[in-house]
Amino acid sequence: FFYHNITNIANAHETVKRIYLIKSRQYIQSRDAIRRHRYFCCCCKLFRSSRSQQMWKVALLFWAAAMSTSCNDLHGGEGRRKPVIIDTDIGSFHDDFPAIALALLSRELDVRLLVTCSDDTRARAAVAGKLLTLAGISHIPIGIGVPTDHTTERPLFGWASDFVLSSYVGGVYEDGIAKMAEVILRSEDTVEILALGPLTNFPRLLSEYPEVVRKARVTAMAGAIDIGYFHSPVVSAEYNVVLCPACADRVMRAGWRVQLAPLDICVDASFSPSASWKLFVGCRSANNVSTALVQTFGYFFPFWPFMIHDNWHVNPVLYDVVATLMLLSDSGEYLAEHEELRIVTDEAGYTRVDETAGALVEVALRWKEPRASEMFMDHMADILCSTHHHP
Repeated sequence: FFYHNITNIANAHETVKRIYLIKSRQYIQSRDAIRRHRYFCCCCKLFRSSRSQQMWKVALLFWAAAMSTSCNDLHGGEGRRKPVIIDTDIGSFHDDFPAIALALLSRELDVRLLVTCSDDTRARAAVAGKLLTLAGISHIPIGIGVPTDHTTERPLFGWASDFVLSSYVGGVYEDGIAKMAEVILRSEDTVEILALGPLTNFPRLLSEYPEVVRKARVTAMAGAIDIGYFHSPVVSAEYNVVLCPACADRVMRAGWRVQLAPLDICVDASFSPSASWKLFVGCRSANNVSTALVQTFGYFFPFWPFMIHDNWHVNPVLYDVVATLMLLSDSGEYLAEHEELRIVTDEAGYTRVDETAGALVEVALRWKEPRASEMFMDHMADILCSTHHHP
């Protein structure tokens, strides 16, 4: 009986709180509407009374200021969001989806297209469609990229085999490269291409649509400058470059701005304990992103060679999320200033500094401070746990 009454009181309290919030919003909206109406009336008086061209201009300026204020209030004071295309080999590794979700849920990025790359790109499109649908962020169109192999089975291909690609609500484009070029060339602003996988789509894009170089930039998780996997002092040939060294070299020499997130900085991008708790426990009732993460991470576990092991847990490295971070305005809080290096890519997939023959690229090599990677992971978890999605 006591529990029943306490529950009723709590429910009543929540109801009153919701009514108060609704009424508060209505009051604020009404107040803003009255303010805009007064601005408008002021402009109308100026229009009626002004006899000179100068007064008409003043009236128009007043009206424009009122509309600008209204729009800024509506959008929470946000500026224009960066248009983004994501090029991904989703389905092979565990880090693509967190990087994609971070971009989709960010208040700064306007993701206009997701294109699959490498291996069976149609199977990857099914993985993307199922994941985005499960996560509740399925408004982004998917483009099917250039296939390179239809036989290699990736960890999530079986998981997504029951997903009907034609049912994806965001829309699917069979020719993802043509759609990629269309999005770039129709955009008023420079489009950021976020490359999270092997750069196998770019040779066709650059060959058939060379004009995209003027209207796009590339930020890629690719390469290794001074270290290898697992902080090895022996430099590794990084996976995304190894699968097509010629593709990587062509991207760097195309003439557009290229930013790289190499192994040097990505090897430290692992979940902090607090970020793990937020994503996998704390925010599961807030949205579906963590639900999707839990499902897919279970499939990836047997395939994880790239892990951080310690005394009590196994923690996956999220290489790709660093590339997404490089597109955010607050990246300077976590990353040291990028270095401009001249990079060459050899046939074995190694990316080396060569001051004479290398292509000039911007490279993020270091975190700003020792705890910066952990701080960023906490920040990322906050974004992924947000209930505010940006369609």
